[in-house]
Amino acid sequence: MRLTPLRPVDAAPSPDPLLRPLCCVPALPSPLHPLHPTSLPALPLSQVIEPVRSRCLGIRVSAPSQGEIMGVLRGVAHAEKLPLPETVGAKIAAQSCRNLRR
Repeated sequence: MRLTPLRPVDAAPSPDPLLRPLCCVPALPSPLHPLHPTSLPALPLSQVIEPVRSRCLGIRVSAPSQGEIMGVLRGVAHAEKLPLPETVGAKIAAQSCRNLRR
């Protein structure tokens, strides 16, 4: 892939032109080129995901405890500047079945 240099970024002038930062963007081939994104065939998602999964290491993580869920709820309530009564937080943590997405 070819990089096309653009104008130097507005920065402090440097005496050495090689030290001046440049913005570079990849040059896309023309739409008629066989490697243009619109001319590539679409692969089914399963054909893309399996090779990626085979190169990844699966790590098992235990579900969070109710205390950890309460800590997350307190942090979110504090960040949003909302009051969170302990009883409400405990009820949410108990009903979540140790799942932070619920």
